[in-house]
Amino acid sequence: MTHAGCYGVKIFGVDKIAFSGKDSTIPKLGMKIIKEINKTIKKMGYDEAIRVWRIQARDLIMTKNGADCQLKQKTIQDILSNGKAYDGYTSILDSYICCYGYILNLDEERFEIYLGNQLKYHNRGRFSKNGFFGERRYKACALYADIPLRDMASFDPYKFLLPDDVID
Repeated sequence: MTHAGCYGVKIFGVDKIAFSGKDSTIPKLGMKIIKEINKTIKKMGYDEAIRVWRIQARDLIMTKNGADCQLKQKTIQDILSNGKAYDGYTSILDSYICCYGYILNLDEERFEIYLGNQLKYHNRGRFSKNGFFGERRYKACALYADIPLRDMASFDPYKFLLPDDVID
């Protein structure tokens, strides 16, 4: 079963989010993104990684033409390196189509994990204010984890696995 989701960055108060039609569960996409973030911080150092990500995120172009973006982009680092991403902002507002979301919040230097399948209004995360998007009864994705980027090296993603998450 495929669990579509989204991933992206927040810079200067703007969320730049790409949609992922692939398996976006924590053991799949989530672990991949977490490992990438940790690898980059370890390689460059915290301050330099933040500086580079901010420049890349600032210059990131969101497009409605996903033909040249979707196949090349699998993670946050991919969209930052490519400089262009398919605009999937509305996916996080509709938790029917977005099961998991991952945002590198560069404004607050945090890594955010969001969960979909929200049938009730909630106040978990900044997207909850948007109510719902579309005709479905599903509401916006809810904030599930909010981790300071400085703590990512010691972050244990396994404690955030949900009961139905399967680790390969």
